Amino acid sequence: MFMKWGENGKESCVQSHPGEGDGWYPVVPTNKDSYNPVTQQIAYEKIDGVIVEKVVGNPAPVYWQGRIEDYPGIADQLDAIWKGGEAMENMRKTVMAVKAKWPKPE
Repeated sequence: MFMKWGENGKESCVQSHPGEGDGWYPVVPTNKDSYNPVTQQIAYEKIDGVIVEKVVGNPAPVYWQGRIEDYPGIADQLDAIWKGGEAMENMRKTVMAVKAKWPKPE
């Protein structure tokens, strides 16, 4: 990946190959395995002729990440609410089990 680095020190364009003219630099990507787009952003910095990608901001709490992976999908939750009765009670039990598995720290 290459980035056109503007004179104002801000990235202006990213593409798979360098474009015409000066100012195109290779990008060194960062590991985004634990990247949380809700609380973090991707930032770029020009260092020694390359653009370094980095994650800035606070990561989500561990319990929050675990809950997101284990909660049933929103469509399934809404379906259970609309059906009501036993379906809603089973969904409530499922959600409460996830909350118990990933407790919120006090």
